Amino acid sequence: MARRIFFYIIILLSVPINAFSQGPEHKVFEKIINPDSLREWILFMSDSLCEGRATGTQGAEFVRDRIIRNFSRHSIKPIISAHYTQSFKTNDVIGRNVIGYIAAFPPTDKSVIIGAHYDNIGRLNGKIYPGADANASGVAALAILANIFGSMNMSNFRPKTNIIFVAFDARELSMAGSKYFAENLPVKAEEVTCAINLDQIGSVLSPPHSDSNYVLILGRNHLPKYISEQISICNLALSKPLDIDDTFYGSKPFHDTFYRLSDHYALHKKNIPAIMITAGINKNNYKPTDTEKFISYPVLTNRIKFIYHLLFKLAY
Repeated sequence: MARRIFFYIIILLSVPINAFSQGPEHKVFEKIINPDSLREWILFMSDSLCEGRATGTQGAEFVRDRIIRNFSRHSIKPIISAHYTQSFKTNDVIGRNVIGYIAAFPPTDKSVIIGAHYDNIGRLNGKIYPGADANASGVAALAILANIFGSMNMSNFRPKTNIIFVAFDARELSMAGSKYFAENLPVKAEEVTCAINLDQIGSVLSPPHSDSNYVLILGRNHLPKYISEQISICNLALSKPLDIDDTFYGSKPFHDTFYRLSDHYALHKKNIPAIMITAGINKNNYKPTDTEKFISYPVLTNRIKFIYHLLFKLAY
């Protein structure tokens, strides 16, 4: 603990004085992140009405429609023609990614991507797999971040880099949605400065140390140095900094294995700097017990504030 505090002090002393001076708007919009809004999203997505959100089902359609309405309400624009959805076929099922963006001003080809998968296993042997943590928590975060940056944009507080929001489908069908997205990017891969994937970020069941206020980041070693440094700086901007583990519990083989198992990986293969932000695997993975009662809203809120600061640094 003492060594970590010392490290933070060294980082803080190396930061320019104006690094946290991001204007009053920055703090005002941060207030949009609140546990009530997050809980509303997670309860809706994990409700029996959505039946576990398997790709191609009506439950997945319910969630997809809500994501689209949320994007539209906050002026997140379609990036592919006039449609938010990007359709593809896998295992004789039609999947649909939901994609929106905020255009940079002045215009630029540079983009940052943030995404989360909205599908889950669905119903098996008569049991619903609600997927509250995996991955209603990630979609709730994506939705709230869209609200924040959309509200900023409508207030003429505009990004210098395009922000692309993606709700991936078919993660549970061999990541078919993110693979299709990567093969059909709406922007040039070489112009994407970073991709952030939010996958299972709501629980506190697998802390790397003794602190439950934690987050795991996979792929930090693939980032340019300036972005990796921003992770530490943005963490310091929190009133209660997270215990960040970028080693996946100190195991490089497990880190490298799990890095390949979520939606950022297809973008990584396109040479896009890509990270996964997660709370780690836990006893409820792929089980009917992955319910809302295991979500820690105070820590989830803090994690989203961290992601907000990081996305702000990358786009503004």
